[in-house]
Amino acid sequence: MSVPRNSTFCAKLWDHICLRYDSSTSPCCRFRTDGNPTLEKKSTLHSLMNDEFYQKLREKALKGIPIPGCQKCYDQEACGTPSLRQTSNKTSLLTGNLNKTSDLGNIDSLEIFLGDRCNLKCVTCGPELSSSWRLDYKKMAWPMPPQIRPQIETLLPELPKLTSLTELKLVGGEPFLYREQLPILEALATRASSINLVYFTNLTHIPSKELLKLWTSFKRVQVFLSIDGYKKINDYLRYPSQWKNIEVNMRKFFDLAKNNQNIELFVFTTVSALNVWTLNDLNKWYHREFTDRSPTFTTKLIFNPLEAPEHLSINNLTSLQRKNAISRLSQKSSNEMRVINWLKGFSFSNKQNELLEYLSRLDQMRNLNSMDLFPEIFETQV
Repeated sequence: MSVPRNSTFCAKLWDHICLRYDSSTSPCCRFRTDGNPTLEKKSTLHSLMNDEFYQKLREKALKGIPIPGCQKCYDQEACGTPSLRQTSNKTSLLTGNLNKTSDLGNIDSLEIFLGDRCNLKCVTCGPELSSSWRLDYKKMAWPMPPQIRPQIETLLPELPKLTSLTELKLVGGEPFLYREQLPILEALATRASSINLVYFTNLTHIPSKELLKLWTSFKRVQVFLSIDGYKKINDYLRYPSQWKNIEVNMRKFFDLAKNNQNIELFVFTTVSALNVWTLNDLNKWYHREFTDRSPTFTTKLIFNPLEAPEHLSINNLTSLQRKNAISRLSQKSSNEMRVINWLKGFSFSNKQNELLEYLSRLDQMRNLNSMDLFPEIFETQV
């Protein structure tokens, strides 16, 4: 596609839509702003895509005007890291002249948050995406977001109309806890051989036999294994999971990939102020387990910076903390070099007090000790 040569144009404003956990929609999962149109019982994908909200975004993109909700991509590009915006523009199938409207025939990727059902309480998550977090929020007397079930059934009649669809991403909670995804996949059965499925899993559940059977019809199934730390770091960050169980399930996914040519595995690591100190250990573990011991299928390790909550992001590290973290990363690793560039380029959010208070309350409630695992966070640095 020949796209406008400006720094704000993004094809996803025309060819993608994301149904979020609260039934709001957005151009992609990274987009952050208020006032997004909401999928309701009487909504259609076509009406949502051509809501005034999206038309204004497209006008800005065509004119090269920065869009506040796209700041994450702008920040990554400023650090020399390829952003989702840039990769989307390279791979988009859009043709012809573009204007402020779009239609179902343009959609080549769809992202559906199935809901908040999840068995973990990851430190970087919250009750919006994990039902297990809600009890802890009540104990801490923190503001509780409303629990809204996405109107997934509203989409079913329109799915066969997505004639250009090549990718469907199904997100949780933990997606392998949801039988509700089965009718979604069944609705796409006639075009399954042209569609890639994408999942992000916490590695505590294995896909059901029913789901695995449906997967065989799809072109490719890409499973991103969310692993944020090695051993004790995992047990703290992805509480209450245990590393020994994660490794057992990881090998089950190995077997799935070995026995099914259309299944691909990725290790997806969310880089935060807590695990940035031990990414080198995780990188070594990945190469030892995946590259050296699993030659029969291809995998990839992906580092992605945490955006929210901001007090847990690497933006919240002081200049001396960043220098310390950089000293522990290898310049020989492309993944770790990417993190080094983020540490050098991301602005300082100055939310250290919020971070320390959060960890203190979490430790007290869960009987854990973040100071032992992340001593660098507690050092007085400027």
